[in-house]
Amino acid sequence: MAKELNDLELVSNLKSYRNWTGSRLDLISLISKVEQVDPKNRMLFTKKAPKKMLPINSRRIQWFISNGIMPKPKGQLYDFSHIVYYWAAIFLRKQKLTFPQIENLSNNMSVDAAEDLIASKNKNKNPNLFQPKLREISNSVSLTSELQSMGRVEGQPLKTKIPTCSNLSCERFQTPSV
Repeated sequence: MAKELNDLELVSNLKSYRNWTGSRLDLISLISKVEQVDPKNRMLFTKKAPKKMLPINSRRIQWFISNGIMPKPKGQLYDFSHIVYYWAAIFLRKQKLTFPQIENLSNNMSVDAAEDLIASKNKNKNPNLFQPKLREISNSVSLTSELQSMGRVEGQPLKTKIPTCSNLSCERFQTPSV
């Protein structure tokens, strides 16, 4: 099976795992072997230079589940949907979407739509694959690009550091009485 995975073309052989089930370690092992075939296109990288590869690990799987990017396992068993949502998330990250933008991916996109997303040879996001919420989220990528072009390297808007007062008696901003 390891030789078969070395020759694995993610898109063409994804359907052969439709009946796959396994533990978290089995899932990590499977994804790791696929990542090793083409690390540049299948692994995440650190944001800052020098860019280091970030191979799959148990913590990332848990984080993806906690943020709704992947569905919860059935007991301790993972299945085909976990593989598909993992690769869909990686594909979307490679398309410059942020993790907050792909949060709840497993709730907002069907397994078939996620599979189509992975299978699409066109690197542009196909809006027909996304349900309305994801369509709105992917449009905010242009905001990130605009902010980066204005000198905001990370593409995030500035956050205010001005304290807010929930009532009018905020002691810090009261004018002294004369």
